[in-house]
Amino acid sequence: MKVPFTIWMGVHLSGQMGVFMILLILGILSLLYYFALIAFAGLNVSFSKIWLYISIVLFILFYILKYKPAIFNIIKNKPVIKFGISIILLIGITCFIIVEGFIINGMFKKGEPNWDYIIVLGAQVKGENLSRVLTARLNTADKYLIENENAKVIVSGGQGEGEDISEAEAMKRYFIAKGIDADRIIMEDKSVNTQENLEFSFALINEKDAEVGIITSDFHVYRAIAIAKKQGNKNIDGLAAHVDWRIGVHYIVREFFAVIKEKVVGNI
Repeated sequence: MKVPFTIWMGVHLSGQMGVFMILLILGILSLLYYFALIAFAGLNVSFSKIWLYISIVLFILFYILKYKPAIFNIIKNKPVIKFGISIILLIGITCFIIVEGFIINGMFKKGEPNWDYIIVLGAQVKGENLSRVLTARLNTADKYLIENENAKVIVSGGQGEGEDISEAEAMKRYFIAKGIDADRIIMEDKSVNTQENLEFSFALINEKDAEVGIITSDFHVYRAIAIAKKQGNKNIDGLAAHVDWRIGVHYIVREFFAVIKEKVVGNI
């Protein structure tokens, strides 16, 4: 039995309207999140403009689908192009889901007691003031050092743009202010990225069989451990410092691209 033309047209148009609304709503949400992100954490949040770019792309797609459908009809009538785009989208979505699975799994790392060393990975310092992300890492590390009095801490991070002191120096000051003995603190103040953080920090550990914990932001744990293992380090694990969800969403998405980059350059 043939479906009446009027019913088919109704379903077709409602489906199109659904796509239009999804694109429009997602575009608005991405734009609002961008402004909320910079209002909460400032303009210096790395990679924050991705939400602005995503919203622009979604608005452009909304406009084309709604007012210039002939452009998509060209693709629809070219099976090879349509198939190629479908494969690319499928691979991209699958890759994103798998990598995000690893990232999210790393976010639940709770660490182990009695590590010989902990390495606290640096994050942005504003002048001499700790950023929210770095503060969360240090709070987690401070709690661990109090509960495990024999552990030593390596504070790792050089001095970047907009920083009046190295990240390592800022972290050392934090621990001393918290009452941690200076003899337990080892500084690594030359690194400028995660790969160097770990390479230079492990070079300061003279004990071959030392058990080491890496303390970093929850979204960053998977990448940090993967890089450390690629460098040949053993007896390592992670301890996640939880990040405020308002910026955590951004960092989880951003981390996907960071993991892909590290894989491409051979650090993972």
